[in-house]
Order: sequence, then structure tokens, then C-alpha cells
Amino acid sequence: MRSPHTIEIQFVFNNIKIAGPLISKMPEAYALAESTSAAWAAFARTGDPNTPKLPKWAPYSGSARETMLFNNKCRVVADPDRESRLEMERILKL
Repeated sequence: MRSPHTIEIQFVFNNIKIAGPLISKMPEAYALAESTSAAWAAFARTGDPNTPKLPKWAPYSGSARETMLFNNKCRVVADPDRESRLEMERILKL
């Protein structure tokens, strides 16, 4: 399903217990919530989402497009889904 709308809320606020049975019964969801909520709190506090719980995440730029992919193993990827983005830009004439 990738990331359905609003699925991040329980992770951002580190409240997996109310996420429903599909998520709340997964032990790895609790670890992901720790990493996600730490990044959001750090960003809210300082403007920098980097924490010891995540790989180093450089500020976003239009040239590198470095994006954190939050998952069981979080990682930074340059320009994820590049082909889809380029096709959408072509269609929208951006």
C-alpha cells in the first residue's frame, strides 16, 4: 500500500497502540515510531530533523532531491521515484 493518507500520524506522535490491529501488533512499528517522532520533534525544535536514530539527512535541494524513506530500515535516497516525477512534470508541462 506504500503510504496511505494519514498513516504517519500514529508514527509522528509515537502512539502505535491506537493505530489499529494491522499496525499495533507489529513490533517493528514501535521502533519506526521512535525514529519518526524523534525526527519530527527535532525538526520542530531546531529546523533540522537529524537525530542519532536516523542516517545523516542533508537539507533538501532541487538538484540532489535527497529524501528520507522511513521504513524498518530508514535510508536517504536521491530523487526517489524519479521516472514518475519526470513523467508528471512532462504531462503538467512543468
